[in-house]
Amino acid sequence: MKGSRFDRFIKTLLAVMLSLLVTEFSCSGVSLVLPRLSAPVGLFSLRSEVVALDIYGAFLPLLLCVGLGFEFRHFARLKGRTIPYQGIQFWLSILLVTLFALALFGFVQETSGSMVLSNFEALFVIPFGGLLGVLYAIKRGVEVQSSAVGAETFAIGVLGMFLSDMVRTFSGWSQVPAGSAIVWGGGGLHDLVLWFGVYLAVGAFSYRLLLSRLVH
Repeated sequence: MKGSRFDRFIKTLLAVMLSLLVTEFSCSGVSLVLPRLSAPVGLFSLRSEVVALDIYGAFLPLLLCVGLGFEFRHFARLKGRTIPYQGIQFWLSILLVTLFALALFGFVQETSGSMVLSNFEALFVIPFGGLLGVLYAIKRGVEVQSSAVGAETFAIGVLGMFLSDMVRTFSGWSQVPAGSAIVWGGGGLHDLVLWFGVYLAVGAFSYRLLLSRLVH
């Protein structure tokens, strides 16, 4: 009995480590070849600034979250499975990602005066996002299918980062020169609103996939 528990622990640990490697190399590799596309659309004026939303960096990720949410909830109801995208664990995870993002960008702004992560800082955010995805997948349990957990973690990352952008904007924490625009998802296809959701989703899904291969 002790041997089987130890064996499962080792396989779980191996799955965690491999999933973090998969997240780091796959996400960093894709980001290197991804074109730098951005398409900001002005929304409204706030104080002396214009607030805009980038189509690639924020609108499309949010739209994908909504679409995946409807699709997986509908599928779960048809199959009589646990309904995803609900419960204290899901919403608390969004809150935790929001707080993490506020702390991260607050630190970056205080130390460098910038609202953008350096390439060095971004490299460390990838495995951290992957680890959060893995922990969520472990905590979520096997009652929710792996693809639904991947979709949930994507939504958690996107919504958490987007909410942090909103908080920093409306609180006046993030400011730009008068006449300039604050753009939610301003990094376009390279923005963290999109990519932090990807980090979590890749970490969660790859962990579930690797663990199933190692255990069975």
